[in-house]
Amino acid sequence: DSTHLVVKDSLTAYSGYTFDTAYINGQVRDHQQLVAIYQDEVSNGSAESIKAYASRLLPSLQSHLALADSISANLQ
Repeated sequence: DSTHLVVKDSLTAYSGYTFDTAYINGQVRDHQQLVAIYQDEVSNGSAESIKAYASRLLPSLQSHLALADSISANLQ
C-alpha cells in the first residue's frame, strides 16, 4: 500500500544502525497494530470462522511482536 511504499523508500536511504532501528521500529508498530486488530476480532467479532482464524494466528503475532520488541530494546 502507499504507506508502506513511503516506508520502503525512506528505508533505502538508510544503512547500518540507522536502517536497523528504523526497520525494527516499523516492525514493532506494525505488529502492535496487527495484534490489536486480531485481538479485537477475537473479542468482538461476529463471524465464528473469522474469530477462529484470528484466535489461531494471534499467538504467532504476539510472539513476533515480543521478538521485535526484544530486538528494538537491544538496539537502544
